[in-house]
Amino acid sequence: AHSEALEQAGALREALHWIERLRADDPLQEDHHAAAMRLHHRLGEPAAALEVYARCEALLRSELGVAPGAATQALAARLRAAERLA
Repeated sequence: AHSEALEQAGALREALHWIERLRADDPLQEDHHAAAMRLHHRLGEPAAALEVYARCEALLRSELGVAPGAATQALAARLRAAERLA
């Protein structure tokens, strides 16, 4: 909730800092990865956003034997499309 409030206030870098702490504490929480992807994108860091997705995908496959959920996959697809357009 704190990170979301920071993001809404435009403090994107600080919001990302808190999301990264959450990712470190609970690396299997896919929502934290998606939030980091979104924040990196909003900060103009598309490569970092897609790297977060790649790490999330690898982690979920190795630890749980599953792929990221449809919403996270769709976010990654939108980020890839935006990067191609840029």
